[in-house]
Amino acid sequence: MNTIEALLIEGANDEEIWYLRGDALANLSRYREAIDSFEKALSFLSDWPQALVAEAVCWLHLSQPRLALELCDRALEVAPTHAQSWLFKGVACHRLSHIGEAYYCYSQALQYQAD
Repeated sequence: MNTIEALLIEGANDEEIWYLRGDALANLSRYREAIDSFEKALSFLSDWPQALVAEAVCWLHLSQPRLALELCDRALEVAPTHAQSWLFKGVACHRLSHIGEAYYCYSQALQYQAD
C-alpha cells in the first residue's frame, strides 16, 4: 500500500494506480475507500469492466446490491462477454431475490468463462 500511495503523491495519476489502490483497500475490507479509488480510476477510463466490477463487489460487501447491479450492467454494456460482470450481476440479482435472472447470469458467466 505504501508504494501505491507514494506513486499517487508523486503525481502518477492514472487508472492503473488508482485501481491497484482500490484493490489493496478492498483486500483490507476498507470498502468505502476502495470505492473512492475505483471511481477515481473510472474517471480516467469510464468503460473499464474490471474496475466497474471491482467497485460492484465492494458495494455487495456493503449490502448495496442495487448499486452493484448498476455497475455490472455498465460493464456488460461495454463488454458483453465479460464473465466476472455476469457472475457478480448474478450475485446482485440473487441478493435482490431475482432468482431466475440470477441463474441466467450465472449460466452466462460459465459460458463466457469457458471461452
